[in-house]
Amino acid sequence: MSHAEKANMRANLHVLMRERPVMEKVLAPRPRLFASFFTLSKSLRATLAAVLIIVVTGGGVASAAEGAIPGDVLYPVKINVNEKIKTALAKTPQAKAKLHVELVNERLKEAEKLSVEGKLTATTTAELSDNFKLHADAVEASSTDQSEQNKLEVVLEAHQRILTRLTAREATSSKSRINSIAERVQVRVREAGAKRAEKREAKIEAEVKKSLRKETLTTPSVTLTASTTIEAQVELQKAPEVKEDTGQESEEQHEHAIDQKVQEVEKFIDERSEVKSETKVETPAPAVDAGVKEKVSL
Repeated sequence: MSHAEKANMRANLHVLMRERPVMEKVLAPRPRLFASFFTLSKSLRATLAAVLIIVVTGGGVASAAEGAIPGDVLYPVKINVNEKIKTALAKTPQAKAKLHVELVNERLKEAEKLSVEGKLTATTTAELSDNFKLHADAVEASSTDQSEQNKLEVVLEAHQRILTRLTAREATSSKSRINSIAERVQVRVREAGAKRAEKREAKIEAEVKKSLRKETLTTPSVTLTASTTIEAQVELQKAPEVKEDTGQESEEQHEHAIDQKVQEVEKFIDERSEVKSETKVETPAPAVDAGVKEKVSL
């Protein structure tokens, strides 16, 4: 290629470069993967890390994470993976309410276990309290079945008894933390008890009206008076409670369910304590030199 041809080609290239300049986006350096990872929010980083652990190690980790509490290595897997999957799979209002009742139970169990182990910090207390409120509110918002409301009430009353015991024996430094959770539970129990009483009164009133209406139809000469209504209410209150189609439990069934839940939670806490004590490594006794042994024997 001659000198003139080279110069002509060079000039054409300069013209082409001016007409079609390289875009800045092409030349801009791409962000590094790990650098972009650390710009994500803390909760999203925990979620991605938990998913990565499950992908690498398999589903056994997700199963093992079910018993984790705040501070454990697998707790992010439990919160950010397991519970999110369960939430996604709960399609119906009843399924959602059932799941929220389970998560209320889990948050309270975690607080109680941390309290027993002396690890209930102020930050963890606030997080568990907020999460407890979130799921308890969700039960009331999404439940269309009275049975789930009954289960929530059982869970709350069972944990109230356990929290009362823990509050009585806690040291002064951590007593205020467990007591703050106990107070939240107590408020919920009072509210649930008030609703239960209202339903009981409404049931009695409905039965009274039904009884009086039936009596009026069979004996038209009967005069309805205030005393008649009161007597009918007294008789209905004396009668044993009957479980209605709405899922309302009798008092005996309610107390039995609470006792069972208390035993279940206490067993869970005890098992956690046993596992922790078994994993403690005993300090081996210092080795004794053979010569020292001979001197001691002499």
